[in-house]
Amino acid sequence: MTNVVVDRLDEPLAAGLAAVHARDAVVDGIDPRSVAEQVPTADDLQRTARDAEEFRLATGDGGEPVGWGARTSWVEDDGTRVVLLTGHVAAGYRGRGVGARLLRDLEASARDARPGPTPRRTSVLGANASSHQDDRRALLESAGFAVATSMAEMRLDSGDAPPPRAAPADVAVRDAVPGDAAALHTIARRAWAGREFFAMPPLASYADWLGRADLTLFRVAEADGVPIGYVAAEPRGGGVTELDDVAVDPAFQRRGIASALCRDVAGRAVARGARELRLVTEADDPAGARSLYAGLGFDVVREHLRYRKPLA
Repeated sequence: MTNVVVDRLDEPLAAGLAAVHARDAVVDGIDPRSVAEQVPTADDLQRTARDAEEFRLATGDGGEPVGWGARTSWVEDDGTRVVLLTGHVAAGYRGRGVGARLLRDLEASARDARPGPTPRRTSVLGANASSHQDDRRALLESAGFAVATSMAEMRLDSGDAPPPRAAPADVAVRDAVPGDAAALHTIARRAWAGREFFAMPPLASYADWLGRADLTLFRVAEADGVPIGYVAAEPRGGGVTELDDVAVDPAFQRRGIASALCRDVAGRAVARGARELRLVTEADDPAGARSLYAGLGFDVVREHLRYRKPLA
């Protein structure tokens, strides 16, 4: 068994790892309709290896790929530097120390690559596991990781989609246009200000998002011609449409605007053939989003746990 750092995954290795994921999907209880956990393709895995700060490949005695681990990092809005460790071990090789070795080596390299002391900045390790992944959770917890927060994945059958409800009389709803990027970025920044476990995407990502989205499923609420909220949905295949993001400027919250936007885009998605709507939101409901979605008929499918550990 080997575990080595690689700069890139060639096509045969990527295809081999993708086959491992596909075989393990049933064992791991992967929901094929989930918008939070997917079975990666060979292209996905090559992209992960290319974009990672470090990518480690585990191979069996015959050179066949049996697992991988990757390390990436970012700085959240509160100044916390998060070093995320991700990976997968083939089901037949679990319980043999492969995952523990990958995790240990990635943690050691993260410690070695840690930048010098920065005032008011804390560095932590991060890792993810879904609530049903007992072996992954046990591995992380045995390595000293603890759950810091969790995300709830919620679903709604098309037949249960809520009826439309008009926005307040002084609010108009229209399709988004590419020129909305700066305004929507400002709305999101104001709506998410002060939130834990969050890193605000750059303005360029909003321009890119609007450039590739179906703008008839990207709706904007405006007052006096100024955008004050938005909702975006995106078809994910298999009859599933994801409610990707909803945000309303704090000055206009608690007026039913978010509910009106969600109802509007849900109706549009169902009219286009969506059989199920899905979304992911904060499980502990700090801003009331989970309560909003529950009020619209969404039910929790499962929770996705976000683990952290001090990078000592």
